[in-house]
Amino acid sequence: MFLRYIFDMLEEFGMQNCSSVKTPLPTRDLSDFSESDSATDASMYRSIIGKLIYAANCARPDLAVAVSFLCRYMQSPKSIHMEAAKHTLRYLKGTAELGLEYRAQKVYKLVGYSDADYAQDKQDRKSFTGYVFILSGGPITWACRKQVSPASSSVESEYMSLSDASKECFWINQLLSLCKIPVPLPVTMFEDNQGCIALAQNPVFHRRTKHIDVRYHVVRHYIRSGGFIWSILILK
Repeated sequence: MFLRYIFDMLEEFGMQNCSSVKTPLPTRDLSDFSESDSATDASMYRSIIGKLIYAANCARPDLAVAVSFLCRYMQSPKSIHMEAAKHTLRYLKGTAELGLEYRAQKVYKLVGYSDADYAQDKQDRKSFTGYVFILSGGPITWACRKQVSPASSSVESEYMSLSDASKECFWINQLLSLCKIPVPLPVTMFEDNQGCIALAQNPVFHRRTKHIDVRYHVVRHYIRSGGFIWSILILK
């Protein structure tokens, strides 16, 4: 059914015979454009992004970063942004048969991954939050979005992302409980920044962390309640 959705989307925008690419976004920096770049059909651009949002939210977590980035230019897209959106469609052409797969398990174990892209936006220097939760062999919820305020360090941006992930984890556990699906606690959350882990486990305020918004410290509550097992994810 979702394969049909992708093919219909490609046909709607005249991309059914396009060549495929291997990445959801082009390597060119989309935030680096001049005022001389021509405007594009904003209505068509929004229509493409709307359909990509549905795909990213329902069955294609690999589109989350690309869609989050393209959404920033919905108001007044330039030709460079339309090219990037069509690049994402070309990526879908080559990966149309990809999808989510879940396997039956005797014990359903929930595992989460949290990460952040520090100061990725060159215009306002805000970071991006990203997390995904795996259950029954496949992702059940994921997110990629810009953080509401700039972070002063990579540790702080990772901590803000981890806070959002912990709140999502709490909601997932509540939902699974209502569905009568037992999930053993604590939940394993993978985080690749040791400074962030130390900050989350140590509730002591000092001059480098006292400016962090109080709402992000909710992750400490979940740690003290035994909701997580902390692990280091070694990236290779």
